[in-house]
Amino acid sequence: MDEILKFVYALIIFVSLFLAANNVDANITNCQSTFDCPRDMCSHIRDVICIFKKCKCAGGRYMPQVP
Repeated sequence: MDEILKFVYALIIFVSLFLAANNVDANITNCQSTFDCPRDMCSHIRDVICIFKKCKCAGGRYMPQVP
């Protein structure tokens, strides 16, 4: 009986890890260019950039120059 209870607890923890991992990229929005991304999406150290039609946080060196 004790082994069954331990197995059920371990199974609940194992399944909850997958549920938490599914929500990793919840803050990513769709975009066509970098200027479609919200500026307040990242911290003040990082810039927002559009990569493969998704807004992501990146370092300042990837930000395109505005003409």
